[in-house]
Amino acid sequence: MANFDKKADIAFIASMLGVALQLLLLVLSTVVFVPAHKADAASWAVTFAISAPILLLLPWLVKRNIRAHIWLCFLMLGYFLPAVQQSFAYPHFGWLPFVEVVNNVYVFIIAMMFARWEQKRYQISVTR
Repeated sequence: MANFDKKADIAFIASMLGVALQLLLLVLSTVVFVPAHKADAASWAVTFAISAPILLLLPWLVKRNIRAHIWLCFLMLGYFLPAVQQSFAYPHFGWLPFVEVVNNVYVFIIAMMFARWEQKRYQISVTR
């Protein structure tokens, strides 16, 4: 029998690190690495609006809620598409969109694996 306790714990920490990195990348792409003529106070409003879905899920993610991690997978798909577009269409962003694409894939996979392992862990604890 696999050790789902340890796998779920490691995946939980990894998913929380990925979410933190995603929020940091969103701040960098909307506030720091914007063209000089577009940098203003409205950038923070855009950052908050773009980050709001993740911030709304955050309380449940921290509580290790399986459904919240499944929803996080769906959200990452929504962040993936603009990151790919920025990677190829906007050269002034440099390497940042490529890092965001990699992080989106990473968070998607690790959140999916956490949800699966946490579910298995729960099933095993109920049957004991």
